[in-house]
Amino acid sequence: MFVVGRHADTIAPAIRQREAEIARLQVRLGAPRPAAPNMEKLLDASMQRAAEWEATLREAPRVARLLLRRSIGPLVLTDDSQRPDWIDAEAEINTRWLDGIHDV
Repeated sequence: MFVVGRHADTIAPAIRQREAEIARLQVRLGAPRPAAPNMEKLLDASMQRAAEWEATLREAPRVARLLLRRSIGPLVLTDDSQRPDWIDAEAEINTRWLDGIHDV
């Protein structure tokens, strides 16, 4: 048997492969979705952690300065007369030093 210029034996494996992929996708779509995170709890935890960091860094200003230098790129001073009013500050944020730190 021929299907659009090809023999059916060459097309059948591709059809079976696509049908198997469709079945896998249907199983994934039918799986229950993970529960939504509790945003209030996450916000509370973030605020608590921020307060702890602030207290810790106030006790160690040298460490705080080092973390600040690693967190943002170099500060560039510009002539305020040429700065648009809508710009407060500009800095490049670097979070690579935080990679691997996660316990939430």
